[in-house]
Order: sequence, then structure tokens, then C-alpha cells
Amino acid sequence: SFETELTRLKARAKVARATKNLNKQLAQVDSSGTIAMLERMKERVVEDEALAASYGELASVETSVDAEIDKALASGTGSDSAASDSLAALKAKMGAS
Repeated sequence: SFETELTRLKARAKVARATKNLNKQLAQVDSSGTIAMLERMKERVVEDEALAASYGELASVETSVDAEIDKALASGTGSDSAASDSLAALKAKMGAS
């Protein structure tokens, strides 16, 4: 009789501890913590979207700058010979051939 009572009390104690731990964990998962987590996720998503848009703008700017450089080089305003002469003079001044 006493052994049965002891076994029953041990089992009830284990169930009580498990229930207490479960309820404690559920109590810590409050709505404010969940809301804060969602807000942080939203901020990260907004940052990632802004970064993606920035990369897209940067890629288009680099492409247009490259196109402008190519266009300027292709137009050849006649200053190519002057630039070559200046470069040759500078090389001569520095002692390079």
C-alpha cells in the first residue's frame, strides 16, 4: 500500500514538474516578444529590399558610365594626337622610351 502510494506520488511529481516547465515556457512566449521578432524580421526584409534596389541602380549607373566613356573614346575629338604627344613628352622627361 505504501509502495503504491510512493510510486503514485513520484509520478505526480514528475507530471507536475513537466507541466510547470511547459507552462513556464509558454508564459515566456508572450505576444510582445512575438511582435518584436516580427518587427525585426520586417526591418531585415526592408533592408534587403533596399539593398537589392541599390545594387540594381548601381549596375545601371555603371553601365551608363561605361557607355559614356566608350562614346567619348569613339568620338575622337582630335585631341588623341595631343594626348599622345603629351604622353611622349612626359616619358622623355622621365627617361622612359
